Amino acid sequence: ESFDPFMETLFWDREPFNPMLPGIFSGGRNLLAHNVVETTYLDKKLPMAMHNEFAYLSSYPSYICFRCLKAPASGGETAIADFRKVFEEIDPSIRKRFETENVKYIRNLYSRRWLSELINRFIKIDESWMEVFGTNIKADVEKICDQHQLKYSWRKNDCLHIENTLPATRLHPSTGETVWFNIAANMLKHSKHNGWIAQVISQLIYPTTSSVPGYSTYGDGTNISSEDASHIRAVIDRNTINVKWSEGDTLICDNYLSAHTRLPYTGERSLAGAMRC
Repeated sequence: ESFDPFMETLFWDREPFNPMLPGIFSGGRNLLAHNVVETTYLDKKLPMAMHNEFAYLSSYPSYICFRCLKAPASGGETAIADFRKVFEEIDPSIRKRFETENVKYIRNLYSRRWLSELINRFIKIDESWMEVFGTNIKADVEKICDQHQLKYSWRKNDCLHIENTLPATRLHPSTGETVWFNIAANMLKHSKHNGWIAQVISQLIYPTTSSVPGYSTYGDGTNISSEDASHIRAVIDRNTINVKWSEGDTLICDNYLSAHTRLPYTGERSLAGAMRC
């Protein structure tokens, strides 16, 4: 309850960004207080991809802030990457292709999928479009997609296919600096960077392109090579620091200048999040 007044004082001249709007975020978060949400529902054993918040949408917050409600027993740091330096250090030929062709984000949301629903009982891996959009009425889903400039189509077994193409870089609204602003390197169809075991399991669960929950390509639909993605992740890794949490800590991130992720942890961990436009 104290976090929202803190945000109102600090960002008195900025409107709250609501991450709970249907279709904006992956379902599973809870509203903790006014304009304050849980940070993630992802299982604590799983790694999370480095990302600018909502980089896969046409609207996103300028700032994202975290408050530690309960620190984990071990691990659970929030990793922060400097995406100004990442832009500068990426191989110029790779960077130029991303700037020229942009990034296409693809999501496949199932209606009823027995394998996903079975695995989700033990560890949350993906979601139905009803969870993401908060409705089971297709017309409502289509309206939300139109509002966010998302191309959509209904596929076999009532699966929802969504895609949109966005720039790979952005200009910071205050400084004018160019920053890397995409999550393409962490959204390959069957990523190899988590190891061959994870890749094989992923291919067993999602054998076809249309079953993969989310992935990215170049704007023209061409696959992003694992070599280019590995290079980008290496640049991100060397420009990343880990923030260890203590209860009551607050972390304020410029969503343009920095990307973030959460490391695996043990024990209980609870963070609140709030965003501003």
